[in-house]
Amino acid sequence: MPDSSSSPNKNPARIDGAIKWLLVGERETRWLRWVFVLAAALYFIFIGLAETGPVNEFGHDVIVLLDGGWRVLSGQIPYRDFYLALGPLEFMITAFGMLLTRGSTQGIAVGNAIFGITVGLWGWLLSRRRMPVVPALIVAAWLILTATSPTPLGLSSNVMSCAMIYNRHGYALLGIVLVECAFASERSRFGGGVSSGIALVLMAFLKLNYFGIAGLMLLATVPVRREEMARLWGFMAGFACTLAAFALFLRFAIPAFLFDMRLALAARSTRLTFSMLFGEIGKRGEIVPLAMVTAAVVLLTAQGRLWQRYTARVALLGGVVIASGLFFSQTNVNETGCQLATLWAILVVGLLAAAYPKSKEKIAVFAVTALCLGAIFFEFFGDAQNLRTLSRYRAPSVMAMGASVACCGMERLKFYDLGGDASDFSYDNGHLFVAIVDDGLALLEKSSTPEESVVTLGFEDPFAYALRRKPALGGSPWLRPGDNFPRTPMLDPEMVFGNADLTMLPNYPTSNGKSNRELAEAYGPYIAQHFTFVARSQWWSLYRRNR
Repeated sequence: MPDSSSSPNKNPARIDGAIKWLLVGERETRWLRWVFVLAAALYFIFIGLAETGPVNEFGHDVIVLLDGGWRVLSGQIPYRDFYLALGPLEFMITAFGMLLTRGSTQGIAVGNAIFGITVGLWGWLLSRRRMPVVPALIVAAWLILTATSPTPLGLSSNVMSCAMIYNRHGYALLGIVLVECAFASERSRFGGGVSSGIALVLMAFLKLNYFGIAGLMLLATVPVRREEMARLWGFMAGFACTLAAFALFLRFAIPAFLFDMRLALAARSTRLTFSMLFGEIGKRGEIVPLAMVTAAVVLLTAQGRLWQRYTARVALLGGVVIASGLFFSQTNVNETGCQLATLWAILVVGLLAAAYPKSKEKIAVFAVTALCLGAIFFEFFGDAQNLRTLSRYRAPSVMAMGASVACCGMERLKFYDLGGDASDFSYDNGHLFVAIVDDGLALLEKSSTPEESVVTLGFEDPFAYALRRKPALGGSPWLRPGDNFPRTPMLDPEMVFGNADLTMLPNYPTSNGKSNRELAEAYGPYIAQHFTFVARSQWWSLYRRNR
């Protein structure tokens, strides 16, 4: 007769001990929370001081952030005063950082650090009410690292750049909504609804593809019972108040915002088709593991009632997470996997840990939890590699290899050559990029006055910020046909040139050379009619408006 202790229904003590650390309470984890706060504070200080500096790829994207932030800091209203194919939130973050740093390029890093502090605290307060302390701390860590890591999503840790930082911020806000939705059945509270309402509007004014996926998550967990109505009222309150705040900031230029978003969607609509989405399915190795984990958490937490609102919502959320990987691979640049997969694994750990004490399948719960934790810490290891690379770029010997634009306030912004040859422009290598900007600055300082406003007919426009001139009305932080506005028809010339006194035409090697040539061909007749040639340098031609 077998010993009762060997019965499969008896939970081995070692498994209890392994899961117990996920369930410890407030008092037992006080020291852990203080350690987390200290580590987070040191991390934000490091990010705020170091992150803007090294740029070894996509240098033009840094100029986009600086130009947009400078426009907002100078009092311009997006959509009313200049064309913008993104929401204003990213440039508001940069402008706030620039305000705190007196217009310095360090404002990008400071603004990013402040955003990371905000979403980290927000995520902690939200998740702590919905799961044990340890999983809640892991959620906060994921939100912080996702929002502020110094490498663009989808690229190796060797790449240092704040390019496409809005994608990191979008995922962090989307993570806030996912956390709230995952526990909506049992924690359907007014505050949770307020949180998701605020986050949804922030994503609408950041980048619309995140707004769309967040909307699907909320539809998957829409309140259907009377006791859930508090969440609905909270959502409506958060949504309405945040929308009103943005309407005030934009001086109620919501029709102009919708017009610019319509143009942006028209430009990018060719990137997204059902055939492309279905074609991605076979290429995505994360789909099967995510589907299996979602099925496992549904089965292991159902407690004998498989078909119920709770399990249906978890299954639907898992489906939205999987679909988001396919969708963002077509609407974001350099997406290589499902960025929400790690957060979904953390939430699965939280759900399974809460269900463990009453579960009859404790070994299965332990196995799925262990697999998810392994995947989580593997992802965190990648973030640690990003920080290691950033710290290496702070070494004096490495910093000496970087190049800075020769103008006041840009000394801390170091551009590096990703390849071995500084003349290689396939990645807009740093020394060549800096030489091109310096060449344009010298031309403007020689042939124009500080009172004259300037726009650039090219992808990026570095000059208003670099010279600290009042930005012209009109133009855009970046111009690229087929990316932020349609090729047919092109933007109205009055939107492109606005009231600018000067126009700079680029003639230099760049990864955006094709789009720059398209712009020159499309708007050349307008320049010939309304501007007069002034001077030419190695890489630029300067024109002055006819008066």
